[in-house]
Amino acid sequence: MDDFIGTGNQAVTAWQKMFQELTTEISNVYLVTIGAFRDGSERIRNDTRMQLLTHRALGYRDSVFHDHCNHFSTNEKSRILHYCKIASPASPRGFGDCALAIVLYHQCPNNSLAVLHASSQAWEPLFPRS
Repeated sequence: MDDFIGTGNQAVTAWQKMFQELTTEISNVYLVTIGAFRDGSERIRNDTRMQLLTHRALGYRDSVFHDHCNHFSTNEKSRILHYCKIASPASPRGFGDCALAIVLYHQCPNNSLAVLHASSQAWEPLFPRS
């Protein structure tokens, strides 16, 4: 069980380092999440034996700067990216360039936009990561 899948990196790494060996005798291994981004879901499907069950599947229309995202205009996306670069010049779109606008009750995933979770000399995050 996990809260959110962005790139799938953590789940695949945990699978390879630990769970793969522990589950050799088990035919069905499930990973249950609240939400999962398309790229991470595909990575888990391709690189593990886990079957992903998620409440909310997120696609490219949920990735703020993707062409398929119509939640914001081009001008709005440009302005958001401007502030994301202030918050985190190295990773303005969040880890893995997912560019998601996701905040959970207990934490903001690092795959979310930098303005939501990143801190810098010039930026105080809206939802600091613990």
